[in-house]
Amino acid sequence: MLTGNTCVDNGPCAVGDIGPAGGVVFYDAGSKKPWGRYLEAAPSVAEVRGLPWKKLSIDDRRRPIYRDTKERSARIARVISKQIGMGRANTQAIVSAYRKGSYAARYAHDLTLNGYDDWFLPSADELDLMFNVLQTSRQPMDVFAPRFYWSSSEYDFNNAWTQSMRSGQQFDREKWLASPQDALWVRPIRAFGG
Repeated sequence: MLTGNTCVDNGPCAVGDIGPAGGVVFYDAGSKKPWGRYLEAAPSVAEVRGLPWKKLSIDDRRRPIYRDTKERSARIARVISKQIGMGRANTQAIVSAYRKGSYAARYAHDLTLNGYDDWFLPSADELDLMFNVLQTSRQPMDVFAPRFYWSSSEYDFNNAWTQSMRSGQQFDREKWLASPQDALWVRPIRAFGG
């Protein structure tokens, strides 16, 4: 439930508070993490619909987001990319690979809202947490379309993880989906505090 309280950049904040950027705080890690402490979902006015996950002119097999390295395989990097705290790093990796264009991570990365420009596309687990905290309470804390939303977590070369804000199910979807009948939604988030 919404608390009716507003919190500031350094906290303290509680889940359900209005965050510094005007969204709803949906996660408190309990202590400072490398990415921050709190996660705030952008207000619903920041949502967009119809952007593909990827820049359509790039072949991900030739220019992959994740590559095999000595430290870990691309497959393991994709699993790690789903975790809470990975949305910002994922978004940065996607934007670094695709550069300019009209796609989900670029929209989140470029968003400036209420004076804040540190938004990103949530990871699969961050998106799932948004659903569980913001959508499933008796009084939903924010309005989400009862549709699928993009995460910043890649499933494989051709697909990325999505989340239904109606049922809570997560599915992999083709990264190029943008047609009106298949259009997915984007809700940026930000991390702060510590």
